[in-house]
Amino acid sequence: MVQVTRSKSTKAQDVREPTPVEDAQPASEAVEIATPSVRDDFGVGSATSAVTIDKGALTLPTTLTSGRVTSDRVGGLDRNGTGRGLNGSGGHLASARGRIAPSAWDHPEQIVGRLTQTPAGGGRGNSVYRCGPANLLAQSIMSGPDATARFLRNAAAQTPDVRLSPAEKQELRGIADAVQNRSATFDQLSRAQGLLYQAGNSRTDVIDVCNQALRSGRLSQAERGRVEGYRDALSAGGNFTTQDATGLSRLLTKGLGQPVTVQGYDDPQHPGDASRRFVGVEVAGQMRRTDRSGFGDDELRQLGTLGGARGRDVRMDSSTLRQLLDGLAPGESATIRVSGDDQGSAADHFVTVGRRADGTAYVYNPDPSRGDFTLFVGARGREQPQAFLDQLQRYEDRTVVDGDQEMPSAVVNRY
Repeated sequence: MVQVTRSKSTKAQDVREPTPVEDAQPASEAVEIATPSVRDDFGVGSATSAVTIDKGALTLPTTLTSGRVTSDRVGGLDRNGTGRGLNGSGGHLASARGRIAPSAWDHPEQIVGRLTQTPAGGGRGNSVYRCGPANLLAQSIMSGPDATARFLRNAAAQTPDVRLSPAEKQELRGIADAVQNRSATFDQLSRAQGLLYQAGNSRTDVIDVCNQALRSGRLSQAERGRVEGYRDALSAGGNFTTQDATGLSRLLTKGLGQPVTVQGYDDPQHPGDASRRFVGVEVAGQMRRTDRSGFGDDELRQLGTLGGARGRDVRMDSSTLRQLLDGLAPGESATIRVSGDDQGSAADHFVTVGRRADGTAYVYNPDPSRGDFTLFVGARGREQPQAFLDQLQRYEDRTVVDGDQEMPSAVVNRY
């Protein structure tokens, strides 16, 4: 599950993360060892660690043990109240692989129900962090290949070069072309998720500033070695103290030829929580941040804007998920931040409640926990099957206040 905050990274050190599971098969015996979290006076050692909750101890909710919905292939495309991509394991459910049948774009449930944020073959790159962009991509897919291609092209065109290189923008446009001509693969969609994460992640710039200083030619060989050491420590989630911040600030100021200040900053979703602070940098008074976690609400909203989605906010402190669904027009989808599983107490994971253009309701979870479906489809209009309402209730029960004691808002987009 991709984290919106660093709540998971504070759970434990040297956590073993279950191997991703493809097509709801049991996980293998192999495990991936997460980078240990190193505490310091910033509390940022854990902020860059890919540590996640071990879902293996979770139990299957009783609402799914009745036999009503126990398979990811229950029902056909014409039946309502059906789920796809059930995760029956304690691992991360991986996406399908290979080429997508052209006809599946006329029935996008066939695609989205098999598309998680974990690539086929296992997590890599930023996959553990990208539930936000995975939701936005799935929403565009549910709106059809033209909407998906348009979203990807807009994101490529509007993203600053510091986040996507010209080659990466060209790659994103190539994926858009493949989507529009219905020749795309699941691997390309997973790659698009990763590129969209880069496009929307506005808090990754400390490493970029280090690299700019190293390329400037203003630093001696010894100074270059010190900057590289700081950069590598930040990249690996290692120890980084106030003294280190002072030293790196001096080096970057010399390397860039303008004032640079490196220090620790609060996570905006968890103000005052020292364990969730991250390293930030100000260049000539302009704030830049390194954030190896998932998206905040602002970043999710900004990525939708980059892609041309017309967004609006809905306050969830005065609305239930059923009320949110009832207020969605055909073609609209809402991204909501909830707890990633039944045992969680932090709003650290994005899911979608949406309607297709024909009004059909659906719920999408890009990183389903044990007992969760990747996609669950309801009916058109206001009245919904009980099985679908049960799924809404699952996520209603996971809607919790944030670290600042406020209920997260939902971001509604139209593609």
